[in-house]
Amino acid sequence: MIWQRGAGGPGGFSEGDSNNNGTVDAVDLGIWETQYGTAPIQPGDFDGNGEVNGFDFLLWQRDPSVGSLADWEANYGTVATLSASSAAVPEPTTTALALAALCLAISRWRAR
Repeated sequence: MIWQRGAGGPGGFSEGDSNNNGTVDAVDLGIWETQYGTAPIQPGDFDGNGEVNGFDFLLWQRDPSVGSLADWEANYGTVATLSASSAAVPEPTTTALALAALCLAISRWRAR
């Protein structure tokens, strides 16, 4: 995303207009600064929790400048997919403990 003060207008899409209100201003810069380097948020997910749901609609009702209602309507009920970097991976110590427990169980079973 490119940020440039005063760019954009009511007629269409403008790079840097983070809240889609037709103007690139300090609010857009603040959004850009807080979201820089984070995973992209899906359209309609105004609270950034990865789901487009009723909470997003409540945010929009309280402050329509958070985004486009059309984005919320088009994506209602969707959940962001996990990337490979955010998928759960067991810790090495958990794997070692499980292996140790398995070995102990096998040795006790053989001892009988």
